Amino acid sequence: MDVLSCLRGHKNDVNDLAFGGSHDTLVSASDESVRMWDLDKARTSRCFLPTSAQDSHVDGDELSVNCVTWGYGAFLDVVAFGVGRSFLLFDSREPQLVSKCPKHSFINEHTDEVNHLCFQFDGSLLAAADDSGDIILYDLRMMNIFKKLKRKHSNICTKVLFRPGKPADLISGGLDGQLLHWNINKGKPLNSYDMIEAEATEKQLVNPRFVYSLALDPTGRFALAGLGDGSAAAVDIGQRRVAGDQATPSPNMVSALAIPTWPAPWGQWSGPESKGPVLTGGPDGLARLWATG
Repeated sequence: MDVLSCLRGHKNDVNDLAFGGSHDTLVSASDESVRMWDLDKARTSRCFLPTSAQDSHVDGDELSVNCVTWGYGAFLDVVAFGVGRSFLLFDSREPQLVSKCPKHSFINEHTDEVNHLCFQFDGSLLAAADDSGDIILYDLRMMNIFKKLKRKHSNICTKVLFRPGKPADLISGGLDGQLLHWNINKGKPLNSYDMIEAEATEKQLVNPRFVYSLALDPTGRFALAGLGDGSAAAVDIGQRRVAGDQATPSPNMVSALAIPTWPAPWGQWSGPESKGPVLTGGPDGLARLWATG
């Protein structure tokens, strides 16, 4: 694969990327800002600054934007991002090139840093995972907290995803090696899956099988968890079982993982028996597109 373009503007590590909105626009999170990009001209088109979160931060250190996502439904053109223990909502249609005023903000609702955000598919709820292991669900129609899912992950909750076709179902993974299947109405897990094997290999002792990344197949039946030992574990949510590891070309942790949705000769990944493509990334600085099965 060839590099099509290099986007320059951030001054520090890029922590997250997301495509979305009415025009399928790329946004990126880094240092103290979120940027929207004009890919045709390879330059920044908008910049969002988390001033309100910075002003309320009492530790004195500059906050970094850890995660970013686009909304759905009535919130299709909303950019949400987590900064410190807060998250902010900006309207991407506003004309300012540099925006400091969010459409709405939830300041210091979390006890630790927010590291992942996910909208429900109708846009009405947003799930925010944090470093304490907790997940807070926000009702964006009422602009208040819908529910707090607490004390089930014993370490950082790295990823949280709503399950396609099941609006009350949520899947989360964390650095405790657990993948949890939640019912958000009941406020508790329906099932838990332990990614850490009872007898650890030498590789797993150095790189434990913590969940660093997570993706769901389009049907919502299967989850694919990127683990610290370089493997990806397939979980059959419908059958409530760990279906086995998918061998990956990653020599160490799978810190980023995605299931491509574009048409391909071998189809899309839809469980451990399929041969669809998976995209992974890790701390070696390489993105790998590979076929399973």
